Amino acid sequence: MFSGCFSRKDNVLALWQLLLELLRSRRRRLELSHELQKTFQEMLYILDWMDEIKVSYCFVTIGRWMRLRSAIALLLLAMDEIKVSYCFVTIGRWMRSRSAIDLLLLADG
Repeated sequence: MFSGCFSRKDNVLALWQLLLELLRSRRRRLELSHELQKTFQEMLYILDWMDEIKVSYCFVTIGRWMRLRSAIALLLLAMDEIKVSYCFVTIGRWMRSRSAIDLLLLADG
């Protein structure tokens, strides 16, 4: 009679140890799964961050291009003003020299 109780007790203890081992292995798998999920979440954060950096880089690049384009336009305008002022200076010199020549011709005549 006692031998049956001892064998049942041993059976329950063996099943209890098996259950504990199954719980430990399940816990390990859940921890690994959680670590993997955290890693993937971090990867998603990094991808989002990279997209934000790309967008801000595009805005910076566009801003630089717009400033460069504005600077080129201002430079071209300045060059046109220089050309125009040079033309006026040249015309003024020509007119002064022309009037000097006219004065000389009038003085000779």
